[in-house]
Amino acid sequence: MKKLLIFLLIILQLFTVMACSKKEDNILVGTWIDKDRDTLTLKENGEYESTHYYDKEGTWKVEEDVLIFKTLFDKEKEIKYKIEEKEKKIYLIFIEKDLIFGGDKETKFVKEIK
Repeated sequence: MKKLLIFLLIILQLFTVMACSKKEDNILVGTWIDKDRDTLTLKENGEYESTHYYDKEGTWKVEEDVLIFKTLFDKEKEIKYKIEEKEKKIYLIFIEKDLIFGGDKETKFVKEIK
C-alpha cells in the first residue's frame, strides 16, 4: 500500500510539472498587417506566407535581431527587426536600407489579434 501511495504521488508531481511548464509563445508567430493591408503570417513550424513581401511563401528563422526569410527558390533575405508594444498593440518593425534615397527605412506591421 505504501509503494502504491508513493507511486501515485510521483505521478501527481509529474502531471503538475508538465502542466506548469507551458511552452513560451514566440511573439513573432502570427499574422502581421502593414499600413497597405498586406499581411505577413509567420507560422510556428518555421514557414511564412505573405500577400506582398518576400516571394509570397517560404521559411523564416531568427538570428539575434535579424529575421531571415528563405523563399521556395532558395533566395534569402535578411531583415533587421524590432518589436514595440504601444497602446495595447504589438508592432513588428523592419529596418531596411532605402535603395533609392539611402539611409534606413522602417516598415511597421501590427499584430492581428484574434
